[in-house]
Amino acid sequence: VYTVRDILLHFPREYHKFEQPKSVDEISEGTVIAVLGRIKKTPLVRRNGRMAVTSTQIEGREKILSLIWFRMPYLKNTLKPGMQYVFYGIVKKRKNSQRSIRSRSIRSFPTVCSRSMH
Repeated sequence: VYTVRDILLHFPREYHKFEQPKSVDEISEGTVIAVLGRIKKTPLVRRNGRMAVTSTQIEGREKILSLIWFRMPYLKNTLKPGMQYVFYGIVKKRKNSQRSIRSRSIRSFPTVCSRSMH
């Protein structure tokens, strides 16, 4: 981007319309969704060579969902256990039959709204 015209004609590569977040108990595999959940434990950062893999879990009323991020170790200090967030990504079933989401986007969820979800 070098000129004002470049800025005005710069369009996003992708556009995502965020749906109303679903609870962990309502999601299904293979879909791109926004899911609302409470962080269960402090995120864990593991190093695989030079790449950092950050993971944690969120919980619904009955089910738990694993969350995975690549090259984002700073999330360990950003995501707080007990707080609610909305995560956007693709839900997949892992080898051990647990569901996980490779999150693309994170939004904190206001406490006032989170009370109405439960």
